Amino acid sequence: APYKSQQDGPIPRYQHSALFLGPLMMVIGGRTNQVGEVVPLEVYDTESSEWYKFNSVQRFRHSCWASSNSVYVHGGFEHEIPNIPLSEICKIDTQKLFARNDNLLQKIKPPEKSGKDGDKDKKEGIKKNPQNLYNMDRVFKLSNQAHIATSQIKNA
Repeated sequence: APYKSQQDGPIPRYQHSALFLGPLMMVIGGRTNQVGEVVPLEVYDTESSEWYKFNSVQRFRHSCWASSNSVYVHGGFEHEIPNIPLSEICKIDTQKLFARNDNLLQKIKPPEKSGKDGDKDKKEGIKKNPQNLYNMDRVFKLSNQAHIATSQIKNA
């Protein structure tokens, strides 16, 4: 992707994940050829061709998805213990992550709601915890067993 020449480009990596939040592409985790190198969470703004760097999510070979303004990172491995897979989901609150950059924050904000639902959202707000940028205190533990529910279809 093109980027402005006065900026550093993205750090080359592998075993990472990437996803889009509107016009923003987030590159999360991964590894480099330098063992244990910390790779930042990087965001590419497709409208301005600018890269932004944030604190690292030290995971590789993981999966991620977005829901509303949150990004969830599941499983993978941590650099400290690269041979034991994780069974955790961590949540990245993108509004907190982009709080110091109005340009990025405006690009992920949903349109204002009106009526009852909009008032409810304003009252609930966003939980703020400046000590925990990625909201890692909210970790979901997954079962190590799968349970499948089946049902029979009756012919009428």
